[in-house]
Amino acid sequence: MTALIESRGKPITDWSYPGKYKQIQAYADAKLLALMYTYAQARRHEGEGLTFNAVSPGAVKTSLGSKAGGPFKMIEALTNPFVPPPEKGSRGCVRLMADPELATATGGYYSSAKLKKSSEKSRDHDAQDRVWEQTERELNSHN
Repeated sequence: MTALIESRGKPITDWSYPGKYKQIQAYADAKLLALMYTYAQARRHEGEGLTFNAVSPGAVKTSLGSKAGGPFKMIEALTNPFVPPPEKGSRGCVRLMADPELATATGGYYSSAKLKKSSEKSRDHDAQDRVWEQTERELNSHN
């Protein structure tokens, strides 16, 4: 979620994208929805000893764009020479897993291995609950 791409997302309710699909918007929406789901899980399991956090690796060199095609392919071609390898992006995850000071940290958004504040819409508890409920419905409909 580099540059807080999630802040450009919309808390959509129809995940099938009827009508016009835009790759970049769908990516931003997915990042926002994943973050909202993470926050909802953290709240639902508070006090149970479980932790739920979101980590942004930042811009890292991947093959996502070439596999996704469209605008992502062009963005990747232009930026990959200037971005670090994925190993650098893993620092936030490693820190959350290994730093004893963060052993009980939950409900956070980490970027560059530091706690950050995500967009206001991502922190809306009612919207988070709607995303959680819709996710559960989707998951249960495929069982």
